[in-house]
Amino acid sequence: MARMSVRETRGGTVRIRPRHTASGPGRRTDTARARRRQETLAGYLFIGPATVLFIVFLGGPLLAALIFSFTDWQLLGPIHFVGLSNFRSLFSAQVLQIFGNTFYFTFGSIVLHIVPGFCLAALVVRLRSKTLKYIIQTMYVAPFLLGYASAALLWEYMLNPSFGPVPYYLHKIGLTLPFAGLLNSPAWAMPTLLGVDEWATFGFLFLVLVAGIQQIPEELYEAASLDGAGPLRQMFRITIPLSAPTIFYAIIVNFILAFQIFTPMYIMTNGGPLGRTESMVQYIYQQAFQSFQIGTASALAVASFIIIALLTVVQFTLGVRLVRRATGYSEAGR
Repeated sequence: MARMSVRETRGGTVRIRPRHTASGPGRRTDTARARRRQETLAGYLFIGPATVLFIVFLGGPLLAALIFSFTDWQLLGPIHFVGLSNFRSLFSAQVLQIFGNTFYFTFGSIVLHIVPGFCLAALVVRLRSKTLKYIIQTMYVAPFLLGYASAALLWEYMLNPSFGPVPYYLHKIGLTLPFAGLLNSPAWAMPTLLGVDEWATFGFLFLVLVAGIQQIPEELYEAASLDGAGPLRQMFRITIPLSAPTIFYAIIVNFILAFQIFTPMYIMTNGGPLGRTESMVQYIYQQAFQSFQIGTASALAVASFIIIALLTVVQFTLGVRLVRRATGYSEAGR
């Protein structure tokens, strides 16, 4: 912006010329840059504590595990470099069985959480009674709030073959269980742990799926009803396609959490019977803090991390493609 300045010369002539102030485009640009620098600095200050905690408690231990995986260290003794020897032990029969147990539990947990969880979430969202919605949501979320360790101890007592109420009442109605109990049966121990896991953690992913389905506009269901679409067709044409991002988020989260399962195996079966329920995290714990084989435990931890990362990337890539196909998204339609 320019202002006019008046100046009188010696001959009495008056000259008028513009006087530029500091409020022009240049000053506005400098102000925007300063504001941007302040916002950037504020952002770094906000994420600073989280970054420090990540480096100290996640990044540091991960780097240490990677280093120790190439060594033979028994915690209190000297450290010896052994190269890839610890990683060769990953192909032993025992470790392969443990990986098999972990994958069995992981994929069983995904199926038991996602399929009934989505169906129940879709039903709850469509209920008209707010009171009934609240009761159902509270009923399924309450076990999750109890805590996994408490839930494992509770079900260990409930399933005890000597005095547990579950075997007692099943026997009353004519159902026979293995003599040693479900948790001591090689065929039934892992399915029983999957049932306990379903009861204890179902509420978390159930709420995630409810939140995703609630984002679908009600007008779509009203329009589908006017066109004569029934509940089943609305489910496959509206609810599932538009909930696809939430479903795949729930699958990825469930996979990561289930692959790291530890609590029910440690409390209820201690990996038995015959190693049928021993998980990878439990085996890492035993190697590190009971056998003091830090190198072997670190190699197992690094291998588990790589498997989780790779399968998560694969699931995410496939999920993005399926979500785009389900929602009719295309790059050309942007």
